[in-house]
Amino acid sequence: MEIAATPQAVSEREASEARGGHGRRLTRALEALEVFPALAESRDRLLRVVGEERPSTGDMVGTVETDPALAIAVLRVANRPSSPRAGNVASIRHAVDVLGADAVESLASRTDVFDFFERRQPWHSAPERFRLHAIAVQRAADRIAREIDHPDRDELLVAALLHDVGKLVLV
Repeated sequence: MEIAATPQAVSEREASEARGGHGRRLTRALEALEVFPALAESRDRLLRVVGEERPSTGDMVGTVETDPALAIAVLRVANRPSSPRAGNVASIRHAVDVLGADAVESLASRTDVFDFFERRQPWHSAPERFRLHAIAVQRAADRIAREIDHPDRDELLVAALLHDVGKLVLV
């Protein structure tokens, strides 16, 4: 014998599912951001830099700072919960220092990439548009920071590069 649910019970169940649905959608969106693709050329350039006999920290930093996906990945790993510096690494330079060339190379080799002419799910053309805008904002912020001799230029460059990351979550 099946017992019919009351209208109130159905309404409460639907409301509960709707609340959980938004949470699951946000979780999926944040997980997708973790695999946001880097421009293939940026990733390949980083692999060349870290593959040198004595990789330059400055060259690694400069290369990572040209691609929001690489920046997100390096900062995420440098700030992972198991790290003693969890949540305290706010610049690419600091992240590269914390990780070292071998970890940056390993991370870069696992980074998902896109080609300029490639349009894939779930991102379509978002990675390139996002990257170009982020780099333009970063360059503008860098110029202003140099003009006013800003004391935390490295952190400002990360903030400028990633200032629209919430838009990616919405996509």
